[in-house]
Parts: sequence; structure tokens; C-alpha cells
Amino acid sequence: MSKLISRMVVGSLVCSAALVTAGTRHTVAAATTPVGTDLGAIGFTAMIVDNANHHVFVSGPTGNRVDVLDFSGNLMSTINDVYGAAGMVINNGMLYVAESTAGRIARIHLKTLVRARDLGSGLVDPYWLAVTDGRLWVTVNGLNTYAELESVNFTSGAGTLFSNASYYGLDIATSPGDPNTIFAAEDGLSPGSVFRLNVSTGTPVVTTSTYTNQENIEQIVVSADGKRVLLASGAPYYFQELSATTLQPDGVIYPAQPYPSAVAVSSKGAGRVATGESGGWYTDDIQVSPLGTPAPIFTATTLNASGTENVDPHGLALNNYGTALFVVGDSPVVAGDTELWAFSVS
Repeated sequence: MSKLISRMVVGSLVCSAALVTAGTRHTVAAATTPVGTDLGAIGFTAMIVDNANHHVFVSGPTGNRVDVLDFSGNLMSTINDVYGAAGMVINNGMLYVAESTAGRIARIHLKTLVRARDLGSGLVDPYWLAVTDGRLWVTVNGLNTYAELESVNFTSGAGTLFSNASYYGLDIATSPGDPNTIFAAEDGLSPGSVFRLNVSTGTPVVTTSTYTNQENIEQIVVSADGKRVLLASGAPYYFQELSATTLQPDGVIYPAQPYPSAVAVSSKGAGRVATGESGGWYTDDIQVSPLGTPAPIFTATTLNASGTENVDPHGLALNNYGTALFVVGDSPVVAGDTELWAFSVS
């Protein structure tokens, strides 16, 4: 049976999972269970999993902090004075956090959770972070406007701005399976556009771009093998998989309900994809499927205080093999608070 591994704040949850093996279908259902960890009115931007130390990091821009939880959803520590805490990335034993209102990037040792010297200075609205081709990349100069890409040197903190890489509501993703590429989406447009940028020379160069049928894109992710791109967008009410090479649909469509808001992929094994929605009413707003197979093996429902689904944009994360799922949304008890749920996925 799928095991629920979160606790602390009472909310409503109904879980079910279906596993298909060798032509036999097994369905598992769990009873309503109190779940969730209330993080307070900290806001939310991003979540990232540290598999080596079994930690989950949640950035709260309103609270100017990063919360550290274990894989059971228990709050372990809080890293304060991370101003406008936004996008995060892990690289070489360090957590990097964009401080959107301080113009720099915080660095935190993963093992000790001690803060190291910040990187960069004078960055304007640094928001989303990514690592590829040995470089740290950050979106700057405008969220939900025409933001640009800047690379930041890991050692000196010196930045190089690329005004040729300017996109509306710029959202970025990378993959270890394609280490010379940044994938970019223009969030909030109808339809949304997606871009493939080669950065092997240190300068972003668009090699492929396309208009999609996705409206109001909320997030872009890339599979660990670098072959699949997935978007979360307000419409249509499904998650369409794209070929990472052509950025065209590859035929795989993962089921969803109104309104898709978040997507995550695992980094090891055959791969799993988690999808979530926000704003619908009383339906399964969380699903986990095998990557490339549009048949959920796990589903769950989270509701906020008004009875609506509430997976926040960027509010899903999986551990490396996709056996642990973490979800961020609005508290079902205290309006305005941020809540984290943790689940075990069989």
C-alpha cells in the first residue's frame, strides 16, 4: 500500500494508487488522513530535494528564508535572512538560492546547513537558477516581463549578462543528459513559447524554438536523460510531453484536471513524472506516472480552506528514484500559510 509519511497539521487528503504489471491491474486506496506541515505565511517560490542528506528545501520570499525539512515532512531547520528567497539549484555540495530582493545568490553547505560567502552583487531581480556546462545561470531584470539570462562564475561571483537572451516571464530548466543546453519557456503567455539554447561556447544561442498549444505556462522541466520536455500550463487540461530535440509533441499526454500548475521528474532509474493542478474542485490534483507512460501509479488530493485544489506552481518535487513525493500548496487550515505534504510512492 502507498504509505503516507507526513504529519503535523490537520488537513484532508484522499489517496489512491494503481499499479499495472504484466497485464494485471492492482488498485490501492488509503483512508482520509491528517497530513501536512504548516510553514507559516512565508510565501513560496521553489522546492528542491537533496537526496544525499535526505533534506527538502523550500524557499519563502515573503519570510526571507529557506526552510529545511526531512523526507517525512518534518521541519528540521530554517535558514534566515535569505532576502526574497526564489529559485534554487544544487551543485557540488552546495545549495544556491537567488535572493531576488538583495541582488545576489546565497550559498549554503548541504551537510552543515551553514551559509558560505554569497555570490554576485548588483543582480537585478535574480530569480530562477540552473547549472549546465559548468556554469551557474540566473534569470535577471524582470519577472513576468522580458527577463534575461546571466551567467555567474562559481569562484569569483562575476556575472556576464546576455541581452540577446531576453524572454517574457523567463523560466529555465536543464538536464544532466544534455549538459550544453538550457531549455526556456515564456510563462504566462497564450500560447506559450519554448526555446532550446546551446551554451557550449558560454553564450546562449537558440537552436530550436516553437509556439506550443500550452496557455499560461507555469513551469518547464526536462527528464534526466535530456530527451523529454514537460510543461505545466493552465490549459489545456493535460500535460503534454515534447521531444527535447525538436520541441514538438512526442505523442505522450499525461492525464490531468483543471488547472495544471506544477510538474517534476525523478533523476534515477527508469524515471517517474509527477503532475499537479490548482484551482479545480474536489478531484485528484496530484498524480505520479512512469516516465513515458500516461497511467498514474499514485494519485492524491489536497484541498485548501475553500475546498479547491492548490498545488502551487513549482510546488512538486520527487526524490531521485521517484519513491518520495513532496507537494507545496496553501494550508487547508490557515489561509495564507504555506503547507508541505510528503508522500511515499510505491
